[in-house]
Amino acid sequence: IGYCCKTGVSTTTKREASLTKAATNLLHLIRSHNPVRNLTIALLGDILQGQENYPHQATEGEPESKQIIDAVNLLSDFLITIIDNCYSEGIVVDVVEVAGSHGKTSNRWDKFRDNHDVTIYSLTNKIIGARYPEIQVYMDPKLVIRSYDDLLVAFEHGDAVKSYQGVPFYGMFRRAKDISIMEKKFIGVYATGHWHSWSRVDIGNLLILSTGALQENTSLGFELGKASVSDFHFFGIS
Repeated sequence: IGYCCKTGVSTTTKREASLTKAATNLLHLIRSHNPVRNLTIALLGDILQGQENYPHQATEGEPESKQIIDAVNLLSDFLITIIDNCYSEGIVVDVVEVAGSHGKTSNRWDKFRDNHDVTIYSLTNKIIGARYPEIQVYMDPKLVIRSYDDLLVAFEHGDAVKSYQGVPFYGMFRRAKDISIMEKKFIGVYATGHWHSWSRVDIGNLLILSTGALQENTSLGFELGKASVSDFHFFGIS
């Protein structure tokens, strides 16, 4: 899930509420046919619009301090609603968090350490942790790797992935291969959030997932010839 929305907090709030309702309804629908024991909520960066990504960005939206407050409120409300619904159904929830590129506070080399997404996650985790102290949170600014039985899933923002003519899937394949070599284990799923447009691509034994966002009309959607809308990706492992 990525928020990164330039249309203002009121529009973002409506989209967040719609996303929450859709996710809850979809979860109930899936459970009516298949058992769901665990749910991972993946937050893959670009939680706020930021001000350091291109010229004049600072004049387009709210001050970063307000973006942070709004993001924490929206994100914690979303997580609490989903977790409450899951707990009522006996589903164990954990959260994955990686930092994006929009939250960087400068163009210095270590954008992961100087990143507003990390601040938003930390504040949100305090709210969630006070209500659900047993919730497991896997937060790493750069890369989180989770094992689901025999399936290894890599969660990464994805802004370092190289694209060809604006389409990044070959670069994602190369990146997943590099992670597999680094971990000395095969990565079966590579999930990324940088592109703000829902997509799924199977390359051999690798499944590439690009999450949705509350932002519309993204660059990847344009390159793929489709109108992108605010959305999210729900992926199951049986």
